[in-house]
Amino acid sequence: MNERITQAQKLKDITSDIKSELDAFKNNVKKLSWSEIVIIDETKNGASTNYQLTLPQSLINDFEKIKNKCDFDGRYKEIYHHLIFDHPDDSFDELNWHISTDNSSNRIHINRTGIPYSLRKLGLGKMIYKKIINHIGYISSENHRSYAHSDLLWNSLFNDSELYCFAFNNWLFATFRREISNEFFSRLNNSFLNLGDCQFDKYFCHEYANEITNYEAIKKHCTQQRV
Repeated sequence: MNERITQAQKLKDITSDIKSELDAFKNNVKKLSWSEIVIIDETKNGASTNYQLTLPQSLINDFEKIKNKCDFDGRYKEIYHHLIFDHPDDSFDELNWHISTDNSSNRIHINRTGIPYSLRKLGLGKMIYKKIINHIGYISSENHRSYAHSDLLWNSLFNDSELYCFAFNNWLFATFRREISNEFFSRLNNSFLNLGDCQFDKYFCHEYANEITNYEAIKKHCTQQRV
């Protein structure tokens, strides 16, 4: 048989197996809790802090087994690359994601190329953001300095029952409902100080009625909240 046809059939068999294993891997990523995301490095860098996050080791091992079946140096390297990463601009990186936050406002940013295209729409971005929120108390985003895909991510955060999210002008904030730091109350109060027609979530106002007593702007907007 012609060698090219023989190699093509071999490639077809290998990629079929890889696709099945990738589907299983992605389903396992979908099932993750944000708490299972691992922060493997945290570095202060002047006015910002850089974080490196990854998946649990068991999933990293599964992904490495899949990659080891791919010949990234041979004739079909582009086919393998597209199969694993789903986009020609994605590099052959490990499952590490780099996040930075501004130390004054906790403004968050996904660095480098972000999450590989093949791993998007799995909820992974939200898991990473929630891991950072839990680690530092809250996060924020400023519209004109934001990553384009983060709009969809923030929309998901706003619909997450574990979080309280706030929006004003060009800023967005998110924090866990279960525990809000004094730093976040202060930041929220200063942000909403000179705004007029705003209404806060009535559940937030009720749950933290005692805590917001000393924060005039928050108290004002909670008082305006219709019952």
